[in-house]
Amino acid sequence: MCDAVREQPDGDDNVDGFEEDKLDPRVEIELEKLNSASDLINILEKELDEARTVFRQKLNDATRDLQQLSKSLGNSIDKARPYFELLEQTKKAQLQCSSAVIAYERACDMHQGARKTISIAEDKLLNNPALFEPAWQEMLNNANLKLLEAEEEKLKNESFHHEAASVYTQLQHKKLKLENQLKKSINKARPYFDQKAFYIDCLENQKVLVQELESSYIAAKERYSKSLRELENISEDIHRKRNPAVFRTNIRDEYVSSERNSIPRLLCKQLSEGCSVKLNEPRRLNTRTTSRSSFKLDLDVDFDSNAIDTGISTKSPSAKSVDIGILNSTKYYTDFQLLDVKKLFDPEWRRNSKTNFLSQSYNIS
Repeated sequence: MCDAVREQPDGDDNVDGFEEDKLDPRVEIELEKLNSASDLINILEKELDEARTVFRQKLNDATRDLQQLSKSLGNSIDKARPYFELLEQTKKAQLQCSSAVIAYERACDMHQGARKTISIAEDKLLNNPALFEPAWQEMLNNANLKLLEAEEEKLKNESFHHEAASVYTQLQHKKLKLENQLKKSINKARPYFDQKAFYIDCLENQKVLVQELESSYIAAKERYSKSLRELENISEDIHRKRNPAVFRTNIRDEYVSSERNSIPRLLCKQLSEGCSVKLNEPRRLNTRTTSRSSFKLDLDVDFDSNAIDTGISTKSPSAKSVDIGILNSTKYYTDFQLLDVKKLFDPEWRRNSKTNFLSQSYNIS
């Protein structure tokens, strides 16, 4: 914490009512938070750019490789496509069956536990009628309610398991039938669909990474804006304490204009002496313009997300499944300009400025 600053009384000091005092410790705390948020924003912005670049590169690689495979394999891909689509549906149905079995077993355990609790409570009450009190009655009622809920859950999961097993059996029969009919085309086109599944998995993983970075980036911006608002509140609080009469008489008009722009001189001196503020460094702005390039990719996964460049689904001439069509390389986030804090404490700038010294002069959301 910086030492207390003594100011010699002069005309301006008498008007503003500044006296010997120590800087509010909250100021340095919020400035440190501001610096930390600024550094984190810079790091996350760079990582976000790199993650999206990797996603686009993987998408380009998938497009190129699958197009080459499509040319070499000919119409075998279209012939074998129904089988591989049915194969994916069969795998999903099998997973649903497994989930239904687990849920049913869990419901059975809950049902058995509730029945056991009721049996123990009834035996104790029969052997010792003196225990038949309101507390025991409430416990027995709760156990009965849990038993009813467990029975309902058990029946529901049992029904769901039967339905899932029926769907899986039907899909399995259809798959085996297509496998016998299209055996030659399936074997020939298998490398294409295996490679497609590999690329889908890679793109999905990269999409998750981009979304996580996007969330962290937004959270860092929110922390930065919160610190700015806290600094504004601290400045108003200091001014209110040092000029209570002026603040009360000008609560509406002067608060909006000149009074709110008046930052304590001690805070200005603290900052000018270098209290670890690093926010006056030039900020690189994202000036990327919108451009579009077409990538026809036979992938059945929709990667259209707010965290990833917008994808417009189109149909590939030789494919029946949903493709990734247009990859829009527009900017991914709004420009976020860091605040030049020292400018706020320049007396000349404050006299010339008639706007809100934090929120309106800098578009901080």
